[in-house]
Amino acid sequence: MFKFPKGHLQREEFLKEAALREVEEEGRVKTKIVAKIGSNNYFIFDKLSKKKIVKKVTFFLMEYVAESDLRHFDKEVVIDRQWLDYQTARELLAYDSEKTLLRKAKQKLEELNRKIQ
Repeated sequence: MFKFPKGHLQREEFLKEAALREVEEEGRVKTKIVAKIGSNNYFIFDKLSKKKIVKKVTFFLMEYVAESDLRHFDKEVVIDRQWLDYQTARELLAYDSEKTLLRKAKQKLEELNRKIQ
């Protein structure tokens, strides 16, 4: 199952900081944020309260900076990480909402490229 990195805010952490940290922990790369792409709401079952809750996840378009030099990575099991072209990524992403975010990221990147030409 292919999906974008995501996670939780740590104490006193801002969204952008959390996004950069999660991408480094899960993707093992250092990045910089180029633009906000959007947010998705996920409904999950909270075992403590025994009810469904909404988890809001914000996604950013990021630029690769370097391989990570972290010694310890996310506890979540990451089976593989890959660099994919747009069409392959779109076909392999598990969730339609993430396919929509990928399309938005592509549009944003094309818009930014037009501005610098």
